[in-house]
Amino acid sequence: MKKVYLLILCILPSLALCQAIPSNIRAQISAERLSRANFERLDNAIVGMPIPPGQVIGDTYMDSKWNLGSLMISDKNSAIEGYLMKYDIKSQNIEIKTPTGIRVLDVKRVQHLVWLDSLTQLPHYFVNSVKYKMNGSPMVGLMEVMVDGQRSLFKRTVVNSKSPTYVPAMDVGSRDKEYYKKSDFFYNDGENVFEIKSKKRLIESFADLGPDVEKFMKANNLDARSASDLTKVFEFYNSRLTPTN
Repeated sequence: MKKVYLLILCILPSLALCQAIPSNIRAQISAERLSRANFERLDNAIVGMPIPPGQVIGDTYMDSKWNLGSLMISDKNSAIEGYLMKYDIKSQNIEIKTPTGIRVLDVKRVQHLVWLDSLTQLPHYFVNSVKYKMNGSPMVGLMEVMVDGQRSLFKRTVVNSKSPTYVPAMDVGSRDKEYYKKSDFFYNDGENVFEIKSKKRLIESFADLGPDVEKFMKANNLDARSASDLTKVFEFYNSRLTPTN
């Protein structure tokens, strides 16, 4: 029995010492132990989830799906017909799906292109805009011909990008890179093209037929920012022009 009392008396000072250690000292001891830990081997430890990588939103194609097309090569005056095609606006290439793989053709070599939309089966016509000038400078890329006439209506689509805005230190912003497309409309006067920026300027460009076009737009509630409405406007305008020989 005396031996048991002696053992208890030996243990009590140790317990008192442990309880007497301040909490900040305990934290320091833990931190020091952690600083000596081996973090090179993380396969058996959980240290948090990695930041998920960003995604690419959108694409750089005029139409992301494959469409059956035909194009004319300007420098060879020859046609490529009956192949599935896509127009990459950013790289300015036509991608052509062939039995031996996808081939790429520089848009600079394309005189004109037509394809059938694989969903709607409607044709879309494109011309190389290099033959036209805006503010005295040649344009770049393909333009879709919305109305073909003495004064044609064109749609030009460009691709812009938005870079990731994520800030790891604050955990705010987007990790994604985003591509978005913007379409503008133009009309030609010979080899010069002009962007349609407002209804007022558009009507003024029609000169003597301007009042007739304005009445037509008002009667049909047409918007100068709408592709389908502009198509109706230019079809009406060309129908009123005196044919030239």
